[in-house]
Amino acid sequence: MKRFTLSLLILVIISSCGTSKKELKSTIANCEKKVEQVEKEKEEIAEESEEKSEKIKTLKKEVKTVNDSINKISSSKSLTSKKGVYYRIQLGATKVASSTNDSSDFLVKEGAYYKWRVGYFKSYDEAKMALKDLKRFGVKKYWIVPMKDGKVISHKEAKRLLAKSE
Repeated sequence: MKRFTLSLLILVIISSCGTSKKELKSTIANCEKKVEQVEKEKEEIAEESEEKSEKIKTLKKEVKTVNDSINKISSSKSLTSKKGVYYRIQLGATKVASSTNDSSDFLVKEGAYYKWRVGYFKSYDEAKMALKDLKRFGVKKYWIVPMKDGKVISHKEAKRLLAKSE
């Protein structure tokens, strides 16, 4: 008798809410489909993240190879001190680094970006000559960055300071 009363009470409640069993089942089925979609998207995002991490690791290795090559080529001209005006070649910038504890010489954090820079050159012309080697490695996007005491400056400022020091 208690079961019957409880069942009757549930039916009364359901019917007074305007929701039928079919509607509830349909709602539950829709929710389950949405959960499945979200889970699938979550897996896709995890895979994409893993792929990007691998790409970043590969890029780091390539940048190190390019950096080592440029430093060997320009070793007689390379700077012994990072003081004063000098030039570096920037290969790109990303908002994410594969490792935040990377203290490498070619991955520099500036603001919200991790910037990939190679070489140390006393003049713009030396940096420009090193670009030929970058082309050999298949690097297509790069630019020369003038610096003073570790800080980026404008090309105009670098020329002015270098002319002043001569």
